[in-house]
Amino acid sequence: MDHNLIALVSKNIRGTTFDFNAIYLLAGRTTDARHASSAQAALAASRNVSKRFGVQGELSGLTRNDAQPGAMFGLGVVTYQVNRRLVFDGGLRAGLTREAPRVGAVAGLTVGVADLYRHRGKHH
Repeated sequence: MDHNLIALVSKNIRGTTFDFNAIYLLAGRTTDARHASSAQAALAASRNVSKRFGVQGELSGLTRNDAQPGAMFGLGVVTYQVNRRLVFDGGLRAGLTREAPRVGAVAGLTVGVADLYRHRGKHH
């Protein structure tokens, strides 16, 4: 059985959004009753540079355990907002420590399916 403890904190400061994510993983093993323990953390900043384009930067890392080495990464991404509900992104991730893979490409999309926040008018 696996156990995860996750913390997510976000703050918007003058048009830049800062996100901090931390995860502690206690992963069960299939070979015996022991667990492998590891942690991951990321600090990211994102900002719109125009109505449709944005940029994101991230510094992240993970601790080592007996199954994987620890590593740190830097990430740079460009985003493109197609419409209110669809955003594409792509960029590069670079390994910052000896055990990390040197470079990798990242790409993704975000699809908004619901607006969970009530929009309040200017009436009080």
